[in-house]
Amino acid sequence: MAVTRNRFHLFLSLASSINPPPPTHSPCPSGYISWYLNCYKLVEEAATWDAAQTACAKAGGNLASIDMSYDQAFVAGVVLQGKADAWIGLKRKGDGSYMWTDGWPVFFTQWGPGEPSNLEGEGCVSMHASYFFHGTWNDTNSTVSANIV
Repeated sequence: MAVTRNRFHLFLSLASSINPPPPTHSPCPSGYISWYLNCYKLVEEAATWDAAQTACAKAGGNLASIDMSYDQAFVAGVVLQGKADAWIGLKRKGDGSYMWTDGWPVFFTQWGPGEPSNLEGEGCVSMHASYFFHGTWNDTNSTVSANIV
């Protein structure tokens, strides 16, 4: 038969002469989230794709470009947070290919089922916030209003 005894642990907090490190400083303006040298912000004001890109340009940026899967996970999870569909900076060019608003070529995509559908009038890309399609992309008519990333 094993005998157990109550054991108590005592943790002491001693004063230290070592100063704590200074708080970290974000390279981004207030209200933005820093990720891999970029600053992101979800603007919860519905706008057309063109109006959204114009607002981003006035703030010194572009709609979000998503170059890799970890950028995708970050934007879908941290920025979008399942709140509402939002525009990203991908748009179809006249030749049918897609290009990011910052000029980067497309290396990564996260299209939803059946997308891009390339229907007449579609070509601006939004990211879904819905439970079933969260984070997937949809080519959308540019006159539809959505939030801005």
